Amino acid sequence: MSFEIEDGVLKKYIQEEGIKDVVVPDGISVIESWAFYRCKEIETFSMPNSVVRIGQSAFKWCSNMKEIKFSESLAHIEACAFEECRDLSSIIIPQGIKESVMEMGNIVFANCEELTSIKLSTNMDQIGDQFFTVVIPNYACLWKKNVLLQNILGDIRLNV
Repeated sequence: MSFEIEDGVLKKYIQEEGIKDVVVPDGISVIESWAFYRCKEIETFSMPNSVVRIGQSAFKWCSNMKEIKFSESLAHIEACAFEECRDLSSIIIPQGIKESVMEMGNIVFANCEELTSIKLSTNMDQIGDQFFTVVIPNYACLWKKNVLLQNILGDIRLNV
């Protein structure tokens, strides 16, 4: 696996043919915006607990990604971070080991067509507009149907 890393920031992943499972090395604190853009071969992704921020559109169009292991220290997921990750079916945002505020930007999981379950951290403080949407051909956004959200309040099923 080949990464461009500078001062604890993962700037870019250089996709290699046949690599489906990606593990980010220890010591990375930020996954930069667009770092994994259009890395369509990735199916599973794991980040170390040192990661505190995922940048805008960091994984946009990783359309074959099925599974993500999030950092326990994650505090910010910026807008469009997982947009068009069409094969993601379940997301678990860990509780975290810090007391930091957990924030998610706008349309973080837009067009994740297989997504049916999201378990959020109880530390979640802010969720951006259109957190998960389905965009239809005329670009109108609709809330994703039949998604189960789990948090400290228990299970919430959105049937729109």
